[in-house]
Amino acid sequence: MSYVYYSVEKAYRFRSERMKDIFYPINAYNGRQDKPDLDNYKSVYEFSKIPEKEIFKLFYIMGMEKTHIRDMSSYISRRDNYAHATGERNISEDRLEQNIETIKGNMELLHNVFKGDLKDLYEKFLLDNFDKDKSDLEDNINNFIYDNALSLSDLSYMIHIGISSLRNSNEKMKENYRFVSNVRRTFIGYCNENYNIN
Repeated sequence: MSYVYYSVEKAYRFRSERMKDIFYPINAYNGRQDKPDLDNYKSVYEFSKIPEKEIFKLFYIMGMEKTHIRDMSSYISRRDNYAHATGERNISEDRLEQNIETIKGNMELLHNVFKGDLKDLYEKFLLDNFDKDKSDLEDNINNFIYDNALSLSDLSYMIHIGISSLRNSNEKMKENYRFVSNVRRTFIGYCNENYNIN
């Protein structure tokens, strides 16, 4: 669930107004007085106050299919049998491996719904920095990663976006691609050196 809370925050970064349209009714559904405030939350763990079976509805704004939302919500009930003291006490090795694979699959689904926005964010970064010198660029890369709370998966996705996909994304990118490609190389080198992403 920690990854889910992190992803809720990421969805809010990309779709803040749309998130409020869905978030507040879901949150109100629980009738709690300590509802997280999207504009003033202090930690992603404040999102744990949202009912677990409802929280996945927030990813609808990112384009997640309803069947995936339903599957993730139903997994919570099955997971409760092992995650809480009131559930089953023992879990077989096969069942444990199944659950690990399900969790990995759910995390991959969550990661995939952000790919379009991550690509747009990366393109904007490349275009905003093609005229910077190397030391300023490295500072900006560091700030870009931390300001956007980018995960290793996010960075890996960004550096593996194909060259032709970037070059053909818009006219400004085409016009400045020779300079943008230098920023891209520096970004890839930075990720490789600091995060061991090849």
